Amino acid sequence: MSESEKTRDPAETAAPAAEKKPRTRKKAETPAAETAAKAPRRRAVKGEAEGHATAAGSDKSAAKKTRSRAAKAAPAPDPAAQLAETVCAFLSSKKAEDIVLVDVREKTVLCDYFVIASGRNTTQVKALCENLEEKLSKDGVEPRRSEGVKEGRWGVLDYGDVIVHIFNDESRLFYHLERLWGEGDNLRRWE
Repeated sequence: MSESEKTRDPAETAAPAAEKKPRTRKKAETPAAETAAKAPRRRAVKGEAEGHATAAGSDKSAAKKTRSRAAKAAPAPDPAAQLAETVCAFLSSKKAEDIVLVDVREKTVLCDYFVIASGRNTTQVKALCENLEEKLSKDGVEPRRSEGVKEGRWGVLDYGDVIVHIFNDESRLFYHLERLWGEGDNLRRWE
């Protein structure tokens, strides 16, 4: 490298390189930039062409926009929560006792909700399990797995995000799942 090249400022060497290569805009960027620049003017012209709206009319349109935005922003209901609520309501209608809905989303990856209920005897536990399975099958929801239904002491129906436990009184007192999974704020007794 010569002495004159060493003493040159780096900005001076970069400037000729930039001058050699003229910057061109891509065609894809141009329509979007033009559209964005023209959009506010179009809205203003459209409002003027329609005439002056009364204050009440503009308030109504603003309210409609707000409602439509709120409807779009509202989250969709959780299907697992809906299924758990359906199960609790059905078990309540069939005279199951001490129905508890436990939200276990923060505790395990197995499921989102446990529904725990009791039957007075083994016959009622079997009937509750079979009737629930039949009712949800009619609605198009099949259990992934079921256990203990024939014995009638502890029936477990696994619906993926919702696991239903139906105990007889003796087994429920022994296992006491509410104590294991409930912390108070994630446990709700069904009335």
